[in-house]
Amino acid sequence: MTERANNTAIIYGIAGLIPFVACTILVYFLPEPTALLIAKVFVCYSTVILSFLSGILWGTALQKDTMTNAKKPLFAVSIGMSLLAWVTLVIVMLSSQMSSFFLTAAIAINALAFYTLRVFERRLCDIHYPEWFTQLRNWLTPIVVISHFSIAALVLNL
Repeated sequence: MTERANNTAIIYGIAGLIPFVACTILVYFLPEPTALLIAKVFVCYSTVILSFLSGILWGTALQKDTMTNAKKPLFAVSIGMSLLAWVTLVIVMLSSQMSSFFLTAAIAINALAFYTLRVFERRLCDIHYPEWFTQLRNWLTPIVVISHFSIAALVLNL
């Protein structure tokens, strides 16, 4: 990729933090019913981004230079993370009939999935990713995980 394309990807990556951070701030300052709604919106966005990042693993596995013994785990984790994100979305859809514990669980599951995905990438993918992308992922992932646990802590206490 050209430097211009790299910069565009970096800008989009950083812009992708806006909903995570904005929802986290809003949850802390809005009244309970609205805060719970924002927490659900947060999980929906989180699910989309987690699925997107999981899809990158699929693309990495399709590359010719990816080691053959790494392809199966890349495909499996790609699908597994997307399905896990879908499960959290289902939990959120059903959480209106359940306690805030289930909403908190969905948020925490996505947080752990983001963290786990990055750990997995470090082991099998970073050698295939451009340096700027691994640096971006190393910078963005902690912010995303902290946002999740911040919202989970508040929702659990509602």
